[in-house]
Amino acid sequence: MRNWVINDSTRSRQIRTDLVEKGEVVVKPLIPKLKSDDVSIVKDTLWILGKVEDSRAIKPIVQLLGDESTSIRKKAVNTLLSIGKEALLAFLEQLSSDEVVRRRISLWYLPEFNDPTIGSHLIGALEDEDALVRRNAVRAIGILNMSTHLDYLIDALQDDRWEVRQWAAYSIGLISKNKEAQNSLKDALNDVSVHVQYAAIVACGDSCSKQLVNTLLSKLNQNDLLLKTAAIKALGNIGSRKSIEPLINLYEKEDFYIRTEIVLALGRIGGSSKIYRILKSALLDDDLHKYALIALQLIGTNESKKILGEQE
Repeated sequence: MRNWVINDSTRSRQIRTDLVEKGEVVVKPLIPKLKSDDVSIVKDTLWILGKVEDSRAIKPIVQLLGDESTSIRKKAVNTLLSIGKEALLAFLEQLSSDEVVRRRISLWYLPEFNDPTIGSHLIGALEDEDALVRRNAVRAIGILNMSTHLDYLIDALQDDRWEVRQWAAYSIGLISKNKEAQNSLKDALNDVSVHVQYAAIVACGDSCSKQLVNTLLSKLNQNDLLLKTAAIKALGNIGSRKSIEPLINLYEKEDFYIRTEIVLALGRIGGSSKIYRILKSALLDDDLHKYALIALQLIGTNESKKILGEQE
């Protein structure tokens, strides 16, 4: 098996495929190749082991999570995920590693296992000294929809690092609409960090809660294009009719980019005579025409279908 990695890419792919077809018998002789100084050999070995999906490869592959090469670390992670649930314990064990990169990687990819029993590990990671470890922990709580851990996310909004507060806001938007959660997002909407403000705006849109519509409307006056655009999208997702007039007023004085976002947001809010007036106007604009069509399709009422029919 010494010459299985060769320069001819077509031949090399065939050799790798042949080895995969041999199945578990190739695992033991392949494992030593993970220590090769040749990056291509290591990557090819990981590819084969990922296809074979044999748990005997987990321990040696885990050693590569601390490799200095980012591409090797990513390949090792993907291989472990290919092996499946049997690799979960190996990821959890990395949380106690002295190497911060191992802790970060583990927490970033733990949601891939979709295991609701790992909550205590995530909570423990919120006390880590490294900000990106804490960030990855609050991210995982949100992705896994662990609503019972909402209090930890609200506490994380007070973290001294914006990266943690940012993902705490995102995660709250994913898992909760309750009053306490929305109040915490209200504070985040005025965070000193633009990144956190943006995350909080997105979270409001994700939760579709109408409690913070007034605060979001105030963001329409922002000079920051990113925050203004996020607020328009969030208001569209929430669908409050209170947003119609302010969005139309903004539409009439903004540039093309903002107007496209407003047209789409109005489409998500739903039909009203004022919205139909704007969308009919947008249909006459070559640049906005296709966005107006999308908005009318989103509305889906008899009136919007009538307007669409007139375009045929």
